[in-house]
This record gives sequence, structure tokens and C-alpha cells, in this order.
Amino acid sequence: MKVNLRNLIGAGLIVLLMAIAPVAAHATEGSSGSSSGSSSNESTETETETTEPSTEPSTDSAAMKVRLDKLKDTLKLKLAASEQEHLKGRCKAAQTVVGTVGDSVKSKFPVREKAYIQIVTNLNKLVVKLKAKNADTTALEAQIAVLQTKIDQFNTDVAAYRQSLTDLKTIDCTTDPTTFKTALVASRTAHDKVLADAADIKTYVKGTIKVTLEGIRSSLETAEKASNSTTN
Repeated sequence: MKVNLRNLIGAGLIVLLMAIAPVAAHATEGSSGSSSGSSSNESTETETETTEPSTEPSTDSAAMKVRLDKLKDTLKLKLAASEQEHLKGRCKAAQTVVGTVGDSVKSKFPVREKAYIQIVTNLNKLVVKLKAKNADTTALEAQIAVLQTKIDQFNTDVAAYRQSLTDLKTIDCTTDPTTFKTALVASRTAHDKVLADAADIKTYVKGTIKVTLEGIRSSLETAEKASNSTTN
């Protein structure tokens, strides 16, 4: 029986893996804060409409104070009087930008989350089909488990990033510029974690899972040739 890996993988799976959009850039303080974002056109075979995030950031002021107090103890930032005055004059405008970034993250990351879910779903379906071809899927199944762990970490770090943006927007920055600066540093760190997670997932899919799929294809084709040779 002819082996067709394209059909086994599902048309568009590899395209989807390669087409995950870059993460939106984080707001930073400039003249009044700035943000940038970019996205590639999402691939087509899987629905990617925006959905609401599963967890919304907390707006509880007491919980925010606890988070920020812990951050201040960790970072121990000390601002000169001149820097405090500088922040007081610019932070409100920066908070407006932060709000825009938060809205962008809220709309864009659920699309990515859904794409990741679809990738794992497609891979698990693929395992079933490959087993029906008597293919060895041991390595692939282990890699799917690793991928799921990476996706879980991504989702956790996105939630932390969104919370950091909410805190940054909510702080009374003119009264407490040091806390505002602390929250800004924490938010940038959270953003960098999300970027690293997304890059790690993409690298793992391209450099590990795709290689494994190509190896399975090669094995199936070799087995098919051997079977045809014996039959003939």
C-alpha cells in the first residue's frame, strides 16, 4: 500500500508549525512610552479567530500590593530624586501606551494559544494514523509530551506578562514612581520570557519534531519498497 506522509500529517500541519506569528513587542518608556508589534499572516488550514483568554489578570488592589512589594524586595531599585521627577512627568502617558499593549496582547495571544492546541491535536491524530501503518511512534509521542510542557510554560508566562501589564497600568505612578519603575522592569522581564518561550517552541517543532516526522517518513518508504520488492 502506498505511503503518503502528506495525507498522514494532514495538509497544512507543517505550514502551521512554520507560520506562528512573532510576539508583539513590549512597551517601553521613551518620550511617553512606545510599542510595536508584528505578525505574519497566520496559516490557513486551522481556524485562528480570536478567543477570550482563559484567565483574566487580577485587578484586586490588595493582591497587586503584595505582588509589587515582593518585586520591590527582589529588585531593590533606588531612584535618584531627578529620576523620580522624570518618571512623574512621563508615566501617565506611558500608562496609556501600556493599556494599548495590554489590549493587543489580550487579542493576539489567544490566537497563538489556539494554534498551539491545534498543533498538539494534529500531532496526536498523526500518531494514531502512523501506528496504523506500523510505524514506531515512541520518539514522536515523547516529543509531543515535551512540546505540551513547553506550551504550558508559554501559557503560564503569558498570564504573568498580562498581569504585569495590568499592574503597570493601575499603579499611581505620580505618587510612587519607584514602584512604577519596579513594575516596568518586571513587565519587561515577563515579556522577554514570553518571547523566549515562543522561540523555544518554534525551534523545537522545526528542529526536533519535524526531523522525527521526516525520519518516520523515510522508514515507512523503506518498508514499502522492501514489501514491494518481496511481492514482485
